[in-house]
Amino acid sequence: MASGHCACITHGMHSGLEFVGFEFSLGVFPGDDGWLGVRVVAEPPATGYKEGCTLGSESTSLLRFGVNAQIGSTTLEWFAQNEHVPLYWEGFKLVLQPHQCEQLRAWLPRLGRTAVLAQSLSTAVKRSIGEDVPTLHYVGGFVADLAARVMLDGQATADAISAQLAEHWAAKEKGLQAALQGPEVTALLETARFTEKQRSAS
Repeated sequence: MASGHCACITHGMHSGLEFVGFEFSLGVFPGDDGWLGVRVVAEPPATGYKEGCTLGSESTSLLRFGVNAQIGSTTLEWFAQNEHVPLYWEGFKLVLQPHQCEQLRAWLPRLGRTAVLAQSLSTAVKRSIGEDVPTLHYVGGFVADLAARVMLDGQATADAISAQLAEHWAAKEKGLQAALQGPEVTALLETARFTEKQRSAS
């Protein structure tokens, strides 16, 4: 369990939500497994060492979080069930600034929906490419970024796909361009975008 203060907030482009602090930093990133990756960094001023200390990861950690964070007026408590030992829960407690709690409370549901979309995209892309492709390790981050472009940044489907193919290093992988331009991926993105717009309007 970690505790400390975060100082400011930045919304990471095509990734998630990040609070960058002097003592502690917090990042929340949608993953292609339908869950959120959460990274807490104890910065050098908090650890007393030259390097910071990290708990969790945006994509590779065994700790995968849902949207069940306990957000108070200045505190954040967030625990996740260990995938190998279901009775064991791990997590952290942080002291945040009031506006950071407000931002996290507002963005958390949308981050969760982004992860759900990323999971559907991952399934569709893998189905199109073929499960035997040896380089499928890149799909997770690729589709999570694509989902974030639409859900978090509000990009149009065609623009999001074009930008992702133009900017991501994995765009040249065999079959990926065809998979992203196929009807299933387009339908998933369009549906999610429409639903998000309807939710915002209501």
